[in-house]
Amino acid sequence: MVTGMVLVLMFLVTLMSAIPLSGQESLRHSNRDFWLLSATAAGMVIADIEVTKYKQQTMPGIREMNSLLGPYPSRARMYAMGLGAEVGLNLLAWRLKKQGHRRLWKAVFVASIAVNAWCIQHNLRLREHRAWQGVPR
Repeated sequence: MVTGMVLVLMFLVTLMSAIPLSGQESLRHSNRDFWLLSATAAGMVIADIEVTKYKQQTMPGIREMNSLLGPYPSRARMYAMGLGAEVGLNLLAWRLKKQGHRRLWKAVFVASIAVNAWCIQHNLRLREHRAWQGVPR
């Protein structure tokens, strides 16, 4: 059930990011490269959220580092904030591409993917930290 909802949300995020703002604009600016980077960035957001929630369940006491989410956010809040931000980034990238920036629009997606990749590896390495192994500092 949750997986299905996540897939629907991911589809809606990528779809809504490419909707033109006026009737005269077309979707020609959202090609295969745009959709691939958009889906990858959204997938990284979802992976970050799921790894964070997994670590919070398996290692009690772990807190969220993002102060906008609070120390122990719900999964719904994390998805709303994470995918909401991704929609904004998709809109920014789409507008940059529409304005003729050949490489700058890709940088928006690359930055999002890189930040979420760092967050995922940080969460996965928490078990290696001495504080979580019960070893005094």
